[in-house]
Amino acid sequence: MNIKKIITTLFSLSTLVLLSCQSKTIIYTGTFQDQEYTLTSIETKGPSTNSIDYELKFGRLKPVVIDALSTNLSVPYSDDVFNGSLYTKLPVTQTSYMNELKYDDRSTSTVLYFSEKIFSKENFEKYKQLMLSEWSFIDKKFFHPDFTFPHIVAIAYGNDENFTLTFKANYENKPYLLTVGPDGVIKFYIDDNTHHYEYSGLSERVQMPNKIILLKTGKEAKLSKKDLLLFKNNKGKTLDNYFTIKEKLN
Repeated sequence: MNIKKIITTLFSLSTLVLLSCQSKTIIYTGTFQDQEYTLTSIETKGPSTNSIDYELKFGRLKPVVIDALSTNLSVPYSDDVFNGSLYTKLPVTQTSYMNELKYDDRSTSTVLYFSEKIFSKENFEKYKQLMLSEWSFIDKKFFHPDFTFPHIVAIAYGNDENFTLTFKANYENKPYLLTVGPDGVIKFYIDDNTHHYEYSGLSERVQMPNKIILLKTGKEAKLSKKDLLLFKNNKGKTLDNYFTIKEKLN
């Protein structure tokens, strides 16, 4: 037995615990259809920043975690993103899609996604009925523009990737991805699983109404209209099959 190796491992584990400490607090309880549900806040304290996520649990069902993986940066740019899918708006104050992201906003209006890998359609329906009945009370109690509690305006069955348009191309001799998420955010990056986003010359997000994507020309140009035609999805379609590409001189 290598004592030095064991001590090193224990030290590393203790360091991780010290650097990242998580605490859970039940902040709301209720009853729906004779079953209890709870909303729990999950605070994670890191070496430099803290984060707060939430967890909703209904009866004996698996809890749904409300975090960066199950939400978006805003409401969808268009509800037809979810055509043919299980998508339901909640009876809360609906907010409008904004053409510019406001990164200084502490609160976020979002869709909550229920992963198909975790929830069956049957269990999604149970959570849907719960949230249609009860979420408006929770939203009124905890949502405030100055706080970080998410303003969930709708729920969808699936991950946000299921509703993301993804286009692929060999650009500058490298495999690139160009994606448009349901929240309208446009991303451009090498397809190497690092998700290191690069400047594309496209608008940061889809411009509404009319589903317009701005393409910078001049000094701030990157991708050209010709380049965009290289990017195709699994149906062989390009970006301009879904959006109006409008050049903008900079």
